[in-house]
Amino acid sequence: KNLMKEKIISQQEAAFLIRVTLFFQFLDILGATLIVPLLPEISKSLGASSATSVLINASLYGILQSIGSPILGFLSDRKGRRFVLLLSCAATILSYVLLANATTLTMLVISRIPVGVFKQSMTLCNALISDLSVPEERSSAIARLSFAASLGLVIGPFVGGQLHGLSEQYSTKLPAYTAATTFLALFFAVYFVLPENPKVNCSEEEIFLKTKNNEPLAGKKNEQLAGEKNEPLAEKKTSQKILDEKTKNSQESFNCVLILIIGRFAEIFSTEVVRSTFSVFTREVFELTPKQSGVILSFIGVISMITQFFLSSFAKNVTSKFVSDYNFLRLAIFALIISSFLLLSSSSLTGLCTVLVPYVISDGVVKTLRMSTITRFTVQEKVGTVLGYTGSLDSVVRFVAPTSAAFLIELGGFGTVALLPGICLLADLFLLRRIRHLFQKKNQ
Repeated sequence: KNLMKEKIISQQEAAFLIRVTLFFQFLDILGATLIVPLLPEISKSLGASSATSVLINASLYGILQSIGSPILGFLSDRKGRRFVLLLSCAATILSYVLLANATTLTMLVISRIPVGVFKQSMTLCNALISDLSVPEERSSAIARLSFAASLGLVIGPFVGGQLHGLSEQYSTKLPAYTAATTFLALFFAVYFVLPENPKVNCSEEEIFLKTKNNEPLAGKKNEQLAGEKNEPLAEKKTSQKILDEKTKNSQESFNCVLILIIGRFAEIFSTEVVRSTFSVFTREVFELTPKQSGVILSFIGVISMITQFFLSSFAKNVTSKFVSDYNFLRLAIFALIISSFLLLSSSSLTGLCTVLVPYVISDGVVKTLRMSTITRFTVQEKVGTVLGYTGSLDSVVRFVAPTSAAFLIELGGFGTVALLPGICLLADLFLLRRIRHLFQKKNQ
Protein backbone atom coordinates (compact mmCIF):
# COMPACT_ATOMS: atom_id res chain seq x y z
CA LYS A 1 0.00 0.00 0.00
CA ASN A 2 2.83 2.37 0.81
CA LEU A 3 4.42 1.67 -2.59
CA MET A 4 1.25 2.78 -4.41
CA LYS A 5 1.37 6.13 -2.59
CA GLU A 6 4.97 6.83 -3.56
CA LYS A 7 5.82 9.26 -6.33
CA ILE A 8 8.23 7.35 -8.53
CA ILE A 9 10.80 9.76 -9.96
CA SER A 10 13.65 9.51 -12.45
CA GLN A 11 17.36 9.35 -11.60
CA GLN A 12 17.74 13.01 -12.66
CA GLU A 13 14.91 14.14 -10.39
CA ALA A 14 16.34 12.05 -7.57
CA ALA A 15 19.77 13.68 -8.01
CA PHE A 16 18.15 17.12 -7.76
CA LEU A 17 16.20 16.14 -4.62
CA ILE A 18 19.36 14.71 -3.04
CA ARG A 19 20.98 18.13 -3.47
CA VAL A 20 17.87 19.71 -1.95
CA THR A 21 18.13 17.32 1.02
CA LEU A 22 21.77 18.31 1.49
CA PHE A 23 20.65 21.94 1.66
CA PHE A 24 17.98 21.03 4.23
CA GLN A 25 20.63 19.32 6.37
CA PHE A 26 22.96 22.31 6.08
CA LEU A 27 20.26 24.75 7.23
CA ASP A 28 19.25 22.44 10.09
CA ILE A 29 22.77 22.11 11.52
CA LEU A 30 23.49 25.79 10.92
CA GLY A 31 20.45 26.85 12.92
CA ALA A 32 20.97 24.30 15.70
CA THR A 33 24.67 25.07 16.25
CA LEU A 34 24.16 28.83 16.45
CA ILE A 35 23.27 28.38 20.12
CA VAL A 36 25.64 25.52 21.03
CA PRO A 37 28.51 27.75 22.34
CA LEU A 38 26.00 29.77 24.36
CA LEU A 39 24.19 27.01 26.24
CA PRO A 40 26.79 26.59 29.06
CA GLU A 41 26.92 30.39 29.44
CA ILE A 42 23.12 30.70 29.54
CA SER A 43 22.86 27.91 32.13
CA LYS A 44 25.59 29.48 34.26
CA SER A 45 23.93 32.92 34.11
CA LEU A 46 20.72 31.35 35.41
CA GLY A 47 22.52 29.78 38.38
CA ALA A 48 23.39 26.25 37.12
CA SER A 49 26.60 24.43 38.07
CA SER A 50 28.75 22.66 35.46
CA ALA A 51 27.13 19.28 36.18
CA THR A 52 23.62 20.80 36.10
CA SER A 53 24.42 22.49 32.80
CA VAL A 54 25.37 19.14 31.27
CA LEU A 55 22.18 17.54 32.62
CA ILE A 56 19.87 20.27 31.27
CA ASN A 57 21.45 20.82 27.87
CA ALA A 58 22.46 17.25 27.06
CA SER A 59 20.76 14.64 29.29
CA LEU A 60 17.27 16.16 29.09
CA TYR A 61 17.63 16.56 25.35
CA GLY A 62 18.60 12.90 25.07
CA ILE A 63 15.53 11.71 27.00
CA LEU A 64 13.20 13.74 24.80
CA GLN A 65 14.91 12.58 21.61
CA SER A 66 14.50 8.93 22.64
CA ILE A 67 10.76 9.53 22.98
CA GLY A 68 10.30 11.41 19.73
CA SER A 69 12.66 9.56 17.37
CA PRO A 70 10.83 6.20 16.95
CA ILE A 71 7.45 7.93 16.80
CA LEU A 72 8.49 10.37 14.08
CA GLY A 73 10.45 7.68 12.21
CA PHE A 74 7.35 5.44 12.13
CA LEU A 75 5.18 8.43 11.22
CA SER A 76 7.49 9.31 8.32
CA ASP A 77 6.97 5.81 6.87
CA ARG A 78 3.19 6.28 7.06
CA LYS A 79 2.62 10.00 6.42
CA GLY A 80 5.77 10.81 4.45
CA ARG A 81 9.08 12.54 5.18
CA ARG A 82 7.75 15.95 4.08
CA PHE A 83 4.97 16.11 6.67
CA VAL A 84 7.26 15.12 9.54
CA LEU A 85 9.99 17.55 8.43
CA LEU A 86 7.47 20.41 8.51
CA LEU A 87 6.35 19.35 11.99
CA SER A 88 9.98 19.20 13.15
CA CYS A 89 10.73 22.71 11.85
CA ALA A 90 7.64 24.25 13.49
CA ALA A 91 8.47 22.74 16.90
CA THR A 92 12.11 23.86 16.67
CA ILE A 93 11.06 27.44 15.89
CA LEU A 94 8.88 27.46 19.01
CA SER A 95 11.72 26.06 21.12
CA TYR A 96 14.26 28.72 20.11
CA VAL A 97 11.77 31.54 20.64
CA LEU A 98 11.23 30.23 24.19
CA LEU A 99 14.99 29.98 24.69
CA ALA A 100 15.46 33.59 23.66
CA ASN A 101 13.09 34.64 26.44
CA ALA A 102 14.28 32.28 29.19
CA THR A 103 14.89 34.10 32.47
CA THR A 104 14.91 31.10 34.87
CA LEU A 105 16.20 27.54 34.80
CA THR A 106 12.59 26.34 34.59
CA MET A 107 12.03 28.34 31.43
CA LEU A 108 15.29 26.99 30.03
CA VAL A 109 14.11 23.42 30.67
CA ILE A 110 10.73 24.14 29.04
CA SER A 111 12.43 25.62 25.97
CA ARG A 112 14.33 22.34 25.42
CA ILE A 113 11.15 20.21 25.26
CA PRO A 114 9.81 20.96 21.73
CA VAL A 115 13.23 20.74 20.08
CA GLY A 116 14.03 17.57 22.02
CA VAL A 117 10.89 15.70 20.99
CA PHE A 118 10.39 16.88 17.41
CA LYS A 119 13.80 17.82 15.99
CA GLN A 120 14.58 14.56 14.19
CA SER A 121 15.87 16.07 10.97
CA MET A 122 19.04 13.96 10.82
CA THR A 123 16.99 10.75 10.90
CA LEU A 124 14.55 12.14 8.33
CA CYS A 125 17.26 13.35 5.97
CA ASN A 126 19.00 9.96 6.15
CA ALA A 127 15.67 8.30 5.31
CA LEU A 128 15.20 10.70 2.39
CA ILE A 129 18.68 9.88 1.09
CA SER A 130 17.82 6.18 1.32
CA ASP A 131 14.61 6.80 -0.65
CA LEU A 132 16.41 8.79 -3.34
CA SER A 133 19.61 6.76 -3.85
CA VAL A 134 20.38 3.31 -5.22
CA PRO A 135 22.22 0.95 -2.79
CA GLU A 136 25.62 1.08 -4.52
CA GLU A 137 25.69 4.89 -4.31
CA ARG A 138 24.28 5.21 -0.78
CA SER A 139 27.60 5.48 1.08
CA SER A 140 28.60 8.37 -1.15
CA ALA A 141 25.20 10.07 -0.69
CA ILE A 142 25.29 9.70 3.10
CA ALA A 143 28.86 11.06 3.13
CA ARG A 144 27.64 14.09 1.15
CA LEU A 145 24.86 14.52 3.71
CA SER A 146 27.45 14.47 6.50
CA PHE A 147 29.52 16.96 4.49
CA ALA A 148 26.53 19.35 4.42
CA ALA A 149 26.08 18.86 8.17
CA SER A 150 29.78 19.57 8.72
CA LEU A 151 29.53 22.76 6.68
CA GLY A 152 26.71 23.88 8.97
CA LEU A 153 28.84 22.93 11.96
CA VAL A 154 31.68 25.10 10.65
CA ILE A 155 29.54 28.20 10.15
CA GLY A 156 26.97 27.86 12.95
CA PRO A 157 29.10 27.96 16.13
CA PHE A 158 31.34 30.69 14.70
CA VAL A 159 28.37 32.89 13.76
CA GLY A 160 26.70 32.14 17.09
CA GLY A 161 29.81 33.21 18.99
CA GLN A 162 30.07 36.41 16.94
CA LEU A 163 26.39 37.25 17.49
CA HIS A 164 26.88 36.72 21.21
CA GLY A 165 29.63 39.33 21.24
CA LEU A 166 27.79 41.96 19.17
CA SER A 167 25.56 43.22 21.92
CA GLU A 168 25.78 42.67 25.66
CA GLN A 169 22.09 43.43 26.08
CA TYR A 170 20.96 40.94 23.40
CA SER A 171 23.80 38.41 23.72
CA THR A 172 21.33 35.54 24.19
CA LYS A 173 18.32 36.75 22.23
CA LEU A 174 20.14 37.54 18.99
CA PRO A 175 21.59 34.04 18.35
CA ALA A 176 18.36 32.33 19.47
CA TYR A 177 16.12 34.44 17.22
CA THR A 178 18.57 33.96 14.35
CA ALA A 179 18.31 30.19 14.86
CA ALA A 180 14.49 30.43 14.86
CA THR A 181 14.60 32.44 11.62
CA THR A 182 16.85 29.81 10.03
CA PHE A 183 14.33 27.08 10.79
CA LEU A 184 11.53 29.27 9.47
CA ALA A 185 13.43 29.45 6.16
CA LEU A 186 13.86 25.66 6.28
CA PHE A 187 10.11 25.23 6.86
CA PHE A 188 9.23 27.17 3.71
CA ALA A 189 11.96 25.41 1.69
CA VAL A 190 10.52 22.00 2.62
CA TYR A 191 6.95 23.15 1.97
CA PHE A 192 7.57 24.54 -1.51
CA VAL A 193 10.33 22.29 -2.89
CA LEU A 194 10.00 18.76 -1.48
CA PRO A 195 7.26 16.61 -3.09
CA GLU A 196 5.18 14.04 -1.24
CA ASN A 197 6.87 10.63 -0.83
CA PRO A 198 9.49 10.77 -3.61
CA LYS A 199 11.16 7.47 -4.50
CA VAL A 200 13.81 6.84 -7.12
CA ASN A 201 12.74 4.58 -9.98
CA CYS A 202 13.64 1.01 -9.01
CA SER A 203 13.87 -2.22 -10.94
CA GLU A 204 10.99 -4.65 -11.44
CA GLU A 205 12.74 -7.20 -9.23
CA GLU A 206 13.10 -4.70 -6.38
CA ILE A 207 9.40 -3.82 -6.59
CA PHE A 208 8.57 -7.53 -6.53
CA LEU A 209 10.70 -8.18 -3.45
CA LYS A 210 9.27 -5.14 -1.65
CA THR A 211 5.65 -6.05 -2.29
CA LYS A 212 5.53 -9.85 -2.22
CA ASN A 213 4.43 -9.94 1.44
CA ASN A 214 1.96 -7.06 1.37
CA GLU A 215 0.36 -6.56 -2.05
CA PRO A 216 -0.94 -8.40 -5.10
CA LEU A 217 1.78 -8.79 -7.66
CA ALA A 218 1.48 -7.00 -10.99
CA GLY A 219 2.16 -7.84 -14.63
CA LYS A 220 4.58 -10.65 -15.22
CA LYS A 221 4.77 -11.51 -11.55
CA ASN A 222 1.02 -12.26 -11.46
CA GLU A 223 1.41 -14.49 -14.50
CA GLN A 224 4.34 -16.23 -12.87
CA LEU A 225 2.30 -16.80 -9.71
CA ALA A 226 -0.65 -18.17 -11.68
CA GLY A 227 1.63 -20.50 -13.61
CA GLU A 228 2.95 -22.10 -10.45
CA LYS A 229 -0.16 -24.31 -10.27
CA ASN A 230 0.97 -26.22 -13.34
CA GLU A 231 4.71 -26.40 -12.77
CA PRO A 232 6.35 -29.79 -12.14
CA LEU A 233 7.08 -30.98 -8.61
CA ALA A 234 10.86 -30.60 -9.10
CA GLU A 235 10.44 -26.95 -10.03
CA LYS A 236 8.25 -26.39 -6.98
CA LYS A 237 10.98 -27.85 -4.78
CA THR A 238 13.51 -25.58 -6.44
CA SER A 239 11.26 -22.57 -5.83
CA GLN A 240 10.85 -23.60 -2.19
CA LYS A 241 14.61 -23.91 -1.82
CA ILE A 242 15.08 -20.42 -3.24
CA LEU A 243 12.39 -19.07 -0.88
CA ASP A 244 14.07 -20.76 2.10
CA GLU A 245 17.39 -19.21 1.08
CA LYS A 246 15.78 -15.77 0.85
CA THR A 247 14.22 -16.26 4.29
CA LYS A 248 17.62 -17.24 5.70
CA ASN A 249 19.23 -14.20 4.10
CA SER A 250 16.49 -11.97 5.51
CA GLN A 251 17.11 -13.32 9.01
CA GLU A 252 20.85 -12.82 8.64
CA SER A 253 20.26 -9.24 7.49
CA PHE A 254 18.05 -8.61 10.51
CA ASN A 255 20.73 -9.99 12.86
CA CYS A 256 23.37 -7.85 11.17
CA VAL A 257 21.26 -4.69 11.49
CA LEU A 258 20.57 -5.48 15.15
CA ILE A 259 24.27 -5.93 15.96
CA LEU A 260 25.18 -2.80 13.98
CA ILE A 261 22.62 -0.78 15.95
CA ILE A 262 23.88 -2.15 19.28
CA GLY A 263 27.43 -1.33 18.19
CA ARG A 264 26.26 2.14 17.23
CA PHE A 265 24.89 2.50 20.76
CA ALA A 266 28.39 1.89 22.16
CA GLU A 267 29.97 4.19 19.57
CA ILE A 268 27.53 7.06 20.14
CA PHE A 269 27.92 6.65 23.91
CA SER A 270 31.65 7.24 23.60
CA THR A 271 31.32 10.26 21.30
CA GLU A 272 28.50 11.75 23.40
CA VAL A 273 30.65 11.53 26.52
CA VAL A 274 33.24 13.63 24.70
CA ARG A 275 30.72 16.00 23.07
CA SER A 276 28.66 16.68 26.20
CA THR A 277 31.71 17.51 28.28
CA PHE A 278 33.74 19.31 25.61
CA SER A 279 32.36 22.83 26.14
CA VAL A 280 32.58 22.46 29.92
CA PHE A 281 36.06 20.93 29.60
CA THR A 282 37.41 23.81 27.50
CA ARG A 283 35.81 26.40 29.77
CA GLU A 284 37.08 24.83 33.02
CA VAL A 285 40.56 23.70 31.91
CA PHE A 286 41.48 26.35 29.32
CA GLU A 287 39.08 29.14 30.44
CA LEU A 288 37.75 29.72 26.93
CA THR A 289 35.01 32.27 26.32
CA PRO A 290 31.89 31.39 24.26
CA LYS A 291 33.45 33.22 21.30
CA GLN A 292 36.67 31.17 21.55
CA SER A 293 34.68 27.97 22.05
CA GLY A 294 32.76 28.77 18.87
CA VAL A 295 36.04 29.02 16.95
CA ILE A 296 37.12 25.58 18.27
CA LEU A 297 33.79 24.05 17.25
CA SER A 298 34.13 25.61 13.81
CA PHE A 299 37.60 24.06 13.56
CA ILE A 300 35.99 20.68 14.32
CA GLY A 301 33.46 21.36 11.57
CA VAL A 302 36.21 22.10 9.04
CA ILE A 303 37.95 18.79 9.76
CA SER A 304 34.64 16.92 9.59
CA MET A 305 33.76 18.62 6.31
CA ILE A 306 37.08 17.61 4.73
CA THR A 307 36.60 14.06 5.97
CA GLN A 308 33.12 13.76 4.49
CA PHE A 309 34.29 15.29 1.20
CA PHE A 310 36.91 12.56 0.99
CA LEU A 311 34.35 9.86 1.81
CA SER A 312 31.80 11.17 -0.69
CA SER A 313 34.42 11.24 -3.46
CA PHE A 314 36.73 8.32 -2.79
CA ALA A 315 35.15 5.94 -0.26
CA LYS A 316 33.85 3.56 -2.92
CA ASN A 317 37.32 3.30 -4.52
CA VAL A 318 39.08 2.85 -1.18
CA THR A 319 36.79 0.02 -0.01
CA SER A 320 36.92 -1.77 -3.37
CA LYS A 321 40.63 -1.47 -4.19
CA PHE A 322 42.61 -1.11 -0.96
CA VAL A 323 40.65 -2.28 2.09
CA SER A 324 37.20 -3.79 2.66
CA ASP A 325 34.48 -1.70 4.27
CA TYR A 326 34.59 -4.06 7.26
CA ASN A 327 38.33 -3.54 7.86
CA PHE A 328 38.01 0.18 7.11
CA LEU A 329 35.34 0.42 9.83
CA ARG A 330 37.43 -1.55 12.36
CA LEU A 331 40.51 0.60 11.67
CA ALA A 332 38.50 3.80 12.20
CA ILE A 333 37.09 2.51 15.51
CA PHE A 334 40.59 1.66 16.73
CA ALA A 335 41.80 5.19 15.87
CA LEU A 336 38.77 6.61 17.68
CA ILE A 337 39.68 4.68 20.85
CA ILE A 338 43.16 6.21 21.02
CA SER A 339 42.20 9.77 20.07
CA SER A 340 39.19 9.97 22.43
CA PHE A 341 41.41 9.11 25.41
CA LEU A 342 44.06 11.65 24.39
CA LEU A 343 41.44 14.34 23.78
CA LEU A 344 40.07 14.53 27.32
CA SER A 345 43.59 14.11 28.73
CA SER A 346 44.99 17.16 26.93
CA SER A 347 46.84 19.64 29.11
CA SER A 348 47.45 22.31 26.48
CA LEU A 349 45.28 24.00 23.87
CA THR A 350 47.78 23.08 21.14
CA GLY A 351 47.62 19.42 22.14
CA LEU A 352 43.83 19.57 22.19
CA CYS A 353 43.62 20.96 18.64
CA THR A 354 46.18 18.40 17.41
CA VAL A 355 44.25 15.41 18.81
CA LEU A 356 40.98 16.79 17.44
CA VAL A 357 42.16 16.02 13.89
CA PRO A 358 42.38 12.19 14.13
CA TYR A 359 39.40 12.12 16.48
CA VAL A 360 37.03 13.93 14.11
CA ILE A 361 38.30 12.00 11.05
CA SER A 362 37.83 8.58 12.63
CA ASP A 363 34.45 9.56 14.09
CA GLY A 364 33.22 10.70 10.67
CA VAL A 365 34.36 7.48 8.97
CA VAL A 366 32.70 5.27 11.58
CA LYS A 367 29.36 7.07 11.50
CA THR A 368 29.13 7.21 7.69
CA LEU A 369 30.11 3.58 7.05
CA ARG A 370 27.86 2.25 9.79
CA MET A 371 24.79 4.22 8.69
CA SER A 372 25.31 3.20 5.08
CA THR A 373 25.57 -0.46 6.11
CA ILE A 374 22.42 -0.29 8.24
CA THR A 375 20.37 1.08 5.33
CA ARG A 376 21.82 -1.49 2.92
CA PHE A 377 20.74 -4.38 5.16
CA THR A 378 17.27 -2.91 5.84
CA VAL A 379 14.12 -3.49 3.75
CA GLN A 380 13.41 -0.18 2.01
CA GLU A 381 9.86 0.41 3.28
CA LYS A 382 11.10 -0.03 6.87
CA VAL A 383 14.04 2.36 6.61
CA GLY A 384 12.26 5.24 8.35
CA THR A 385 11.14 3.00 11.22
CA VAL A 386 14.59 1.41 11.64
CA LEU A 387 16.32 4.79 11.54
CA GLY A 388 13.72 6.06 14.02
CA TYR A 389 14.58 3.31 16.50
CA THR A 390 18.26 3.91 15.82
CA GLY A 391 17.73 7.58 16.59
CA SER A 392 15.84 6.61 19.73
CA LEU A 393 18.78 4.54 20.95
CA ASP A 394 21.07 7.45 20.08
CA SER A 395 18.84 9.67 22.16
CA VAL A 396 18.91 7.29 25.12
CA VAL A 397 22.68 7.53 24.87
CA ARG A 398 22.43 11.33 24.82
CA PHE A 399 20.77 11.04 28.22
CA VAL A 400 22.89 8.26 29.74
CA ALA A 401 26.28 9.47 28.46
CA PRO A 402 26.10 13.07 29.78
CA THR A 403 24.64 11.83 33.07
CA SER A 404 27.50 9.34 33.42
CA ALA A 405 30.00 12.03 32.43
CA ALA A 406 28.56 14.49 34.98
CA PHE A 407 28.80 11.82 37.69
CA LEU A 408 32.41 11.01 36.79
CA ILE A 409 33.32 14.72 36.69
CA GLU A 410 32.10 15.07 40.25
CA LEU A 411 33.79 11.81 41.24
CA GLY A 412 37.24 12.13 39.72
CA GLY A 413 37.43 14.99 37.25
CA PHE A 414 37.96 14.94 33.51
CA GLY A 415 40.77 12.36 33.70
CA THR A 416 38.27 9.74 34.86
CA VAL A 417 35.87 10.61 32.04
CA ALA A 418 38.65 10.04 29.48
CA LEU A 419 38.65 6.28 30.21
CA LEU A 420 34.96 5.74 29.43
CA PRO A 421 34.91 6.17 25.60
CA GLY A 422 37.66 3.60 25.05
CA ILE A 423 35.81 0.93 27.04
CA CYS A 424 32.65 1.44 24.96
CA LEU A 425 34.52 1.34 21.64
CA LEU A 426 36.30 -1.90 22.58
CA ALA A 427 32.85 -3.43 23.07
CA ASP A 428 31.90 -2.09 19.63
CA LEU A 429 34.92 -3.83 18.05
CA PHE A 430 33.95 -7.12 19.70
CA LEU A 431 30.38 -6.92 18.36
CA LEU A 432 31.57 -6.03 14.87
CA ARG A 433 33.74 -9.13 14.71
CA ARG A 434 30.65 -11.34 15.15
CA ILE A 435 29.17 -10.23 11.80
CA ARG A 436 32.31 -10.24 9.66
CA HIS A 437 31.02 -13.12 7.53
CA LEU A 438 27.80 -11.21 6.79
CA PHE A 439 29.80 -8.25 5.48
CA GLN A 440 31.69 -10.57 3.18
CA LYS A 441 28.51 -12.29 1.99
CA LYS A 442 26.78 -8.96 1.31
CA ASN A 443 29.72 -7.70 -0.73
CA GLN A 444 29.68 -10.88 -2.82
